[in-house]
Amino acid sequence: MLDTRTTTVEAGDNAPIAAFTSDPGAPVAGQSVVFNAENARGGGSDIVEYRWDLTGNGEFDEVSTTPVVGYTFETAGVQDVRLVVENEVGLTAEEVTQIVVQEDAAPAEASLSLLTVGGEGPEGTVAAESGHVSVLVTNVGDETGSFQVELSIGLGISRTQTTSPIEGGAEQEVTFSDVATNLDPGLYSLDVSVENDSIPGEVTVEQEQAGPGPEPAFTVDLVETNSPVLAGESLTATVNVTNTGDSEETATVTLDVDALDSTTRSLTVGPGESATETLRLRTTAADIGEYNATADVGESETVFTVTVGESGDGDGDPMNGTADEDGTLVTPTLVFLLLVVLLLVGGTYYYVNRGDQSDDEMDPL
Repeated sequence: MLDTRTTTVEAGDNAPIAAFTSDPGAPVAGQSVVFNAENARGGGSDIVEYRWDLTGNGEFDEVSTTPVVGYTFETAGVQDVRLVVENEVGLTAEEVTQIVVQEDAAPAEASLSLLTVGGEGPEGTVAAESGHVSVLVTNVGDETGSFQVELSIGLGISRTQTTSPIEGGAEQEVTFSDVATNLDPGLYSLDVSVENDSIPGEVTVEQEQAGPGPEPAFTVDLVETNSPVLAGESLTATVNVTNTGDSEETATVTLDVDALDSTTRSLTVGPGESATETLRLRTTAADIGEYNATADVGESETVFTVTVGESGDGDGDPMNGTADEDGTLVTPTLVFLLLVVLLLVGGTYYYVNRGDQSDDEMDPL
């Protein structure tokens, strides 16, 4: 790069003219530069000598009879280059040019950092057939470049990715997905590398978890009910439960009567098989009326209507009885009659035995 040019000539019609070019015009440190003075003029005669001060110290580094010379600037900065030409009659001319020498641009080079395995750092755990490994790639050079990143796991797994172009000083994250594919559960060493750098790590592949099995599938149908019942009696409903699934399952059957109560029973049913179950609800005098009832198993249900009627005394049968768990009525009258029968049988047995004993006493010994 030519910043300043100063030309000095001696007076006279035959005075020479000094001039030169540099190639490249904007060199970098360590790069060879060619200076060419072919455009210089000798005036009325030929140029016989080219004297070059290439370091700017006032002394000539090169003196020649040819117009071309080469030089390498080892450090960056502004350098003064001076040329003095002399013609055959001894007249001279001088030109000084400033050359700006730039820093040498470093080639693109990758550096790796921030390795994460499964999002946990350089040592992480991933699920079977999944998981990811990420690394940050930084271009520590001056020039733009792309880099090939390699991931190695264990002794046989190797995968590569190439970054998009990264400018000098910029960075880019590279992610490898599904790194546990084809890996058995266990602990593996891994390595992420580029041409001049690498980072080690470890990955633990977890045992694959079995997914949830299919939801049990049942259907429920009403077989019979003892409705209508009298207040105080047990209301019963017999249902048929069918297992429509592929394995033996336990079904939970619920009988729910609006405004009354609910009851639940469990039964185990084999695949494709059916079973019946009877559910009971006790009623009271306060339950008189007609109700919607539902028997359900999971998503299946059957809906029906039940009726609780009024008993003779409002709390049992007309004989003032109450119903036991299976619906059999037990009344005070029935209990009284049973007691009378027991007393009569017992009394008869007693008197018969006493009569037999009296006859025995009257027999002679």
